[in-house]
Amino acid sequence: MIIKICYGAPDAPVRFAARELRRYLKKIDPAREAVILRAQDGEITGGLTLRIDPDAVPVPDHTLDDAVMIDVEDGRGVIAGVNARSVLIGAYRYLRELGCAWLFPGEHGETVPRGGLNKTVRVREAASYRHRGMCIEGAVSADHIRDVLDWLPKVGMNGWFNQFMVPFAIYDRWYRHPDNPGLPSDTLTIGEVDALTKELDTEIAERGLMLHSAGHGWTCEPFGIEGTGWEHKDYYVPPESLPLLAEVNGQRGLMYGLPLNTQMCYSNDAVLDRITDAVTARCKENPHITYLHFWLADGENNHCECENCRDTRPSDFYVRYLNHLDAELTKRGIGTKIVFLIYSDLLWEPQTEKLNNPERFVLMFAPITRTYATTYAEGFSSEAAELPDYTRNRLTMPRTVSENVARLRRWQERTEVGDGFIFDYHFMWDHFRDLGGMKISRVLFEDMKGLDALGLNGMVSCQLQRAFFPTGLGVSLMAAALWDKTADFDTEAERYLRSAFGADWRKVSRYLTRLSELCDPAYLRHERPQVDKTAVSSFRKAAALAARFAETSGIHADADPSGPWGILRASAEYAQLVLDALIHKAGGGDRRTLAAKWRKLAKWVRENELRLAVALDVYYFNRTMKSILLRDDMVLF
Repeated sequence: MIIKICYGAPDAPVRFAARELRRYLKKIDPAREAVILRAQDGEITGGLTLRIDPDAVPVPDHTLDDAVMIDVEDGRGVIAGVNARSVLIGAYRYLRELGCAWLFPGEHGETVPRGGLNKTVRVREAASYRHRGMCIEGAVSADHIRDVLDWLPKVGMNGWFNQFMVPFAIYDRWYRHPDNPGLPSDTLTIGEVDALTKELDTEIAERGLMLHSAGHGWTCEPFGIEGTGWEHKDYYVPPESLPLLAEVNGQRGLMYGLPLNTQMCYSNDAVLDRITDAVTARCKENPHITYLHFWLADGENNHCECENCRDTRPSDFYVRYLNHLDAELTKRGIGTKIVFLIYSDLLWEPQTEKLNNPERFVLMFAPITRTYATTYAEGFSSEAAELPDYTRNRLTMPRTVSENVARLRRWQERTEVGDGFIFDYHFMWDHFRDLGGMKISRVLFEDMKGLDALGLNGMVSCQLQRAFFPTGLGVSLMAAALWDKTADFDTEAERYLRSAFGADWRKVSRYLTRLSELCDPAYLRHERPQVDKTAVSSFRKAAALAARFAETSGIHADADPSGPWGILRASAEYAQLVLDALIHKAGGGDRRTLAAKWRKLAKWVRENELRLAVALDVYYFNRTMKSILLRDDMVLF
């Protein structure tokens, strides 16, 4: 029997959805032929029709928000979306209802059932949140990003953030392999990386993903200073730009030798005009950008102390710059949305300035120093939070959830922006502190469910693109909760683990849950004393647990080494090496032996990097786990 896949709208994501349906339906039931037909006039009887219907499900904005309507029986019916991207998301949702699962990016994370297509699927849903995206971070290849872009709509995500003017450092970390001398080292130029990223624009457009762009770099690139990463080297500062840099401790120059961490003298009109011209040009030259991020410099306690700057809060300067930018974009007829960042020193709200045109802007809240020991729901009582006054370049960044949220509340009251999202870091560093991945997954899931209580409309996750070790549960559950804020953790976790591990899913769930409990992420965050006999006992139990699991999971030794079972088995080996070092550290062991245990762990990771490349970012493992094991003070990043 032939399955007819019909579409009428010429939009690229709809055509792509038709091709994807044909490809996967053939995998599910190879005995049935699937053909794609262009419906010129309405639906084709007896087919599976894809269509854009802005009225299929009520949403606030049918171009920015997503909703799907599916009514299919035995391969016949309708898959509709309120926009072309939603049609693609709806096609994947239909396939998920048939049993397909995309556990992590790439072909190794895909499971497709074999069988008939006679299931009835009826779905009518709007996404709970508008913003459901990921931001490039870590160490990546172009193929890694291509796989991520392909994966996002499969799990209901709709946005991609290509951070930086050119994300050179992020690609360079992979191609050069600075942490693994056993792999070939390729040196790319900034131009070559720019070309790689522009090639990916086709993948983004084909899926209708909303594109976020820029962020870092506005305080250096417009002034002739390279702003592509945090590598310490000899950066060139044009003589005419030096007087425009922030004056700190009586000197103007690069903060810590890093352009990206150097603020400007924001009272200087030359700085205002140069940055405004650069942002405007970026918008004009790239109309395909949905959201252009305009941020100040990275870091903290680095703002200008000159007599014209020191009495004005950075956030007041920031809003002044945003208003100036809006006026210029409006004059030129450019409608690009501008994302502004509440982060570091900018957590302290403006005192005098307000946005003139809030509709132009989207608020982005980035609580980079928060603890992941508690969720927003558990810890956000803004009334109880003590809010220190602003003191220029003498600030202590907030750790508690309550203080971070209180800072957000003050900004929201001041700016009255109608749209906003969180930019959080659950899978940037903290997942390395949870060997089972279950505690951080639950925190992330619950955080997403509660975003509306924060007055935010979604999440762009600043995270490693390869953060699926020991499983992809956390990132997948993030996507599930962003689509449906009423989702239940246990139900979604079971669905994921069943798809990944089949009949053994309960055994895996018990193992990972117990491993998370025994490994105590709070200890690895340095939120507890680092010499602790109780921790030693827990780590010994965890090591024995991981050893037993590695042995009993050997029945899956013939599974794909880069698939769910292969990655999980490898993570049990990894956990034993980490725990061996933690037992020594928590027991007060000597530093030399601890360093040797670290080297043994790092050697194992380097030797397995290519096998685990889809799941484990070795560059960030090296920096995060080394800090956890070899330093006694708290290291966030």
